[in-house]
Amino acid sequence: MERYFKRKEPSSSNTDEESLRRNNPNIERPRSTFSTPITVDDMNNLPWDPSERPRILKYNPNQRDKIRRRYWIRGPCQPHGHTFPQTMIGNRARRFVLTWFDKYSNWLEYSVKADKAFCLCCYLFRDDVNNRGGNEAFVTQGFNSWNKTERFNEHIGDINSFHNIALKKFLLNGALPFRGHDESESSFFRGHYLELMKLIASQNELFGDFTLKNAPGNDMLVAPSIQKAMCQSYEKEVLKIIFDEIGDGVFSLLVDESSDVSKKEKMAIVLRYVDRYGFVKESFVGLVHVTDTSSSSLKSAIDKFFS
Repeated sequence: MERYFKRKEPSSSNTDEESLRRNNPNIERPRSTFSTPITVDDMNNLPWDPSERPRILKYNPNQRDKIRRRYWIRGPCQPHGHTFPQTMIGNRARRFVLTWFDKYSNWLEYSVKADKAFCLCCYLFRDDVNNRGGNEAFVTQGFNSWNKTERFNEHIGDINSFHNIALKKFLLNGALPFRGHDESESSFFRGHYLELMKLIASQNELFGDFTLKNAPGNDMLVAPSIQKAMCQSYEKEVLKIIFDEIGDGVFSLLVDESSDVSKKEKMAIVLRYVDRYGFVKESFVGLVHVTDTSSSSLKSAIDKFFS
């Protein structure tokens, strides 16, 4: 075989790099990807200092949601008792100000090791967003321009900024889609639908004996089309209850428009009415796609929805 193919010599650059690392142990090696799930001990000892955390994408896909919940329950790293060091910026000594924790309490973090500020919710939910508008500084690089406090508000941005989108996911109770990204048996979170099915099956023997893995392969009720059909059934039942509460009484219509992530215009419809017990209720009844936000288009969409 060697008559036709010659062995390829190792690259000199790679050899020099390995040699350099052996002779200089202080040089940081690139962080490797967690190809296998981390252990229970590792899960209980996730890095607390923001500068020591690997990116969320480095973790095993089946454990990312569980790791996010651990950090969410733990909250931002805010060492209130720390003496923040001063750094000369220009001709003045600057440092991190403790009151910033009160002003940005739900996301601002401080790294004692790196003397830099980070954003917890962006770390958890912006791992697939590229560096835009300097926001990456609060995710991986850290922020330490203490003389430019306006950067905190710039990082927050407007209502549709990357930070606010991540913050909404961070603060939502589930913070996860209805259907799971990984619905396999080994997944730690298979989606709200399957997790709810599994919970009900574990608490109701009559239901559990005929669902999921105890059901025939063609009758497990887990196909995407079946999940959507059940969602539509729940929707009709909820609307029926709302309409029964209104009965022949009067109600007011609240309509608001907004665009989704695909920039399509949506109209949210809410009914405001007084129930039989005298309580004022505002019930969300639907989200309708509209071609534009003119009064005629909104009226046409409302008529179509109630018909």
